[in-house]
Amino acid sequence: MLGIALRIMKHVFSLSKRCKVFQIFRFVLAPVFIRVFGEEYWKRHVEIYEKFVKDSIFNFCSISEDFVLDVGCGAGVLTHDVGIDIVRYQQWKGGRFIVGDAHNLPFKDKTFDTVLLSNLLEHVENPEKVLKEAKRDSREKIYVSFPTKYSLSALYHILSGEKAKFYGGLDYDFVKGVLHPKFTVVRERKDTAFHNPSSKTSQIQKCFSKELI
Repeated sequence: MLGIALRIMKHVFSLSKRCKVFQIFRFVLAPVFIRVFGEEYWKRHVEIYEKFVKDSIFNFCSISEDFVLDVGCGAGVLTHDVGIDIVRYQQWKGGRFIVGDAHNLPFKDKTFDTVLLSNLLEHVENPEKVLKEAKRDSREKIYVSFPTKYSLSALYHILSGEKAKFYGGLDYDFVKGVLHPKFTVVRERKDTAFHNPSSKTSQIQKCFSKELI
């Protein structure tokens, strides 16, 4: 029965790639499966979810071969090469970890091919400064995602009492305004990738030329 539950959840994750509405099934089914199967299910669920998120972002941005900095990396689920956060999580899962502040990244200009800002901006004191630091450190691409006040993620954090002063205050026009003109949007959905037009990497131009806006 546990195997069936895991297969159902994998299918839900797969459907979520096509339509975000299917995420509702994840929020409904996961607590039920956890109650029935306990910690064994939860561990496998987390593994499935982490792989889903990482694969989705890396495929979306075409960054599997890039030298990547994950800012606000948490436990390192998305950390491909280097992760930075204000504290190190006990169960670290990524590559190299550095303790540091997203507002003042301890790297030289253009150190990384890609900088990830995944669900980070809504938690920092100065989103504009964090974006400018990402722009300084990235040679080619910046990935940005954050929940709006209408998202299930924002609702969860608000109901749990987390300070969420930037929910509703951040929008993609703000992000574009900070990153332009050096970086332009190459792919856009809830998750957005920005690309440096001056980059000489032909593969990026080939992959994204039809999606530039």
